[in-house]
Amino acid sequence: MISRLNHVMLYAKSLDAAVKWYQATLGFTVDYHAPGEYASLQHPAMGRLALHQDGAEGKNVGRGAMPYYLVKDLKAACAWLAGKGVEVNAVQQEADSPRHTWFWDGEGNALGIEQE
Repeated sequence: MISRLNHVMLYAKSLDAAVKWYQATLGFTVDYHAPGEYASLQHPAMGRLALHQDGAEGKNVGRGAMPYYLVKDLKAACAWLAGKGVEVNAVQQEADSPRHTWFWDGEGNALGIEQE
C-alpha cells in the first residue's frame, strides 16, 4: 500500500548550476551528487528533492508537475525570494482556496508556495 510521498523530481539543463541554486537560494543540502546525471537534495522542512540532468536541449525542464510548498507568511516568503533575485508571480486566490503563487528556479522549473 502507498503510504506517503517520497520526493519530487525535477529536470535540470545544468545539474551543477541547479544544485548550487537550491543550496544558495532555498537552503537544501546535498545527500548524493553524480555530476552530469543525478543529485539528491534534502531540506529539514521541505524534504527530499531529486534533480536529474536533462541534456543540452533541456526539453523536459519546466514540464510536469509543479511542487507546492507551504509557508506561514506568504507575503514575507515572496519578499524573501525577491530579495534573493528570484522572479515571483503575483499572489492569487480563487474562491475559497488558500492564497498562493509560484516562482521559478534557476533552470526554469516552476515551484509553488501556498499560505498555510
